[in-house]
This record gives sequence, structure tokens and C-alpha cells, in this order.
Amino acid sequence: MIVSEADQNTDAWVQERLGKPSASCFKEIVTTKGIRSKSRTKYLYRLAGEQISGEQYKGFYSKDMALGHEREDEARRQYGFRNGVTVQEVGFCYYDERRLFGASPDGLVGDFGGFENKNAAPHIQIERLEEGWSGKEHYQQVQGALFVLGREWWDLNSYCRGMEPVTIRFERDEEFIKALHRELIIFCSDLSEMVDRNRRNEYITVVEPEQLPEKTYPVFPEIEALRIDDSELMTQLEEKYDKPTHARQAAMIVREFNKQKGNS
Repeated sequence: MIVSEADQNTDAWVQERLGKPSASCFKEIVTTKGIRSKSRTKYLYRLAGEQISGEQYKGFYSKDMALGHEREDEARRQYGFRNGVTVQEVGFCYYDERRLFGASPDGLVGDFGGFENKNAAPHIQIERLEEGWSGKEHYQQVQGALFVLGREWWDLNSYCRGMEPVTIRFERDEEFIKALHRELIIFCSDLSEMVDRNRRNEYITVVEPEQLPEKTYPVFPEIEALRIDDSELMTQLEEKYDKPTHARQAAMIVREFNKQKGNS
């Protein structure tokens, strides 16, 4: 395991995990039975987009999710106090030196355990207290954290301010972890190929804005002719059409040029 030095929820942490499969989303890759999830392809698109663009995917973020983030430290401290343990905060953790995938745990407990908190709305917490809670909706995340960090057990904690917490301890499911490991390796290989396919383009050269000359447009024979015949009109048309970049815009310029030539 390799632990990033960037603290969670900082800009550096966001960049560290950008475009990489993370335990909180392992459910997008495999089901609880260890077979491929139907959402796998969309997750590939999402991570490939992050890698190529360098921009974080902005998904749905509700008020409840924001509240859970806000109360995470409160829940962690209460868990530590109730259990007489110290919960260590860490950054993004990679499985190995290849840094292909990882996890951002809510905390580590001693040398063998881990902690993951889920903030619950009051009515949800009451239901869990009254009827029990399996935590199965977070199974892939918890088993993924156990796998990535090489831990023996993981406590999944349901927290709601003013109520008793509900804590479930998970132990390693070696059969599931084996299936998860296999699918993660295949997923990362597919992700790398997708990024290479969509980043490579023989016809486009990425140029930073400051490197561009004052006037730039593609070289079409019609455009070259226009520049020779009437440079002043060409300049006006460039400004009107905001730097043509493909054939359709070039055709628009040609038609406009001919129209104006005919009226002169």
C-alpha cells in the first residue's frame, strides 16, 4: 500500500485520485457477487474523461451528502471515544506502486482495522435502529478498502446526530476480493486503452492560447484564394465568423465573399 501525502478533500487530493478507480465507486465495476456491473462502461467513460480533460467529474451532490461530509469528523471522534481507539486520518491510498486504483478511507484503526462512516437522515437512522441494517449497499466499497489497504476488518458506521450509531463490522471476503482484483486489473487496462484511443488524433494539435498568432484559421484552398484577392474583406469576415475552424465555416465565408463581390 502507498499512501498519498495530500489530505482528503484538498485540491491536491482531488488531483491525486483524478481518473482513477476508487473504492467508493467499485460498485460501478462489480456487483456484490463479483460479476461485472451494468454501469461499468459509463464509469469507464467518466474516468477516461477525467484523465484526458484533467477536470473532476461533477456528479449529483445533495444537501444530505454535504451534511454527511460536514459531520464526518464528528462521527469519527464519537466512534473513537465509544470504542476507546484512535482513528487515523489518511489521504488517498494506492494498492501498489503502479498507482492504478485506490481508496480514501474515513480512517484507519490500529494495524488491522478501518472505519467508514455514512451519515443518515433521522428517519433512516430510526429504521436502522428498529429493524437492523446490513450495510449491503456499501459492500463493494468496504471490501474494496479491505483489499486495497490489506486490513483484516472494517467498521461501517451509520451516524445521525442525537441518536445511537449503528456499527457493522465486516471481515475480508477473500473470494469476492479475488474477483474484484481481477476485474480491477481488466478495468484499468480497458481504461488505459480508451484514454489512448481518444487522446490520439492525427488531425488535431493542441495549442495553448498564448501560443496562437493573432489570426489563425485552417488552410482551405478557397480561403487562401480569398486572402490573395481581398485581404481587407477577408479580415472583416474572419472577425464576423470568429476564426473559422472547419469546412462548414469556410464555406460560409466563401458564400459571403461571393455575395459581397457580386454587390460591389
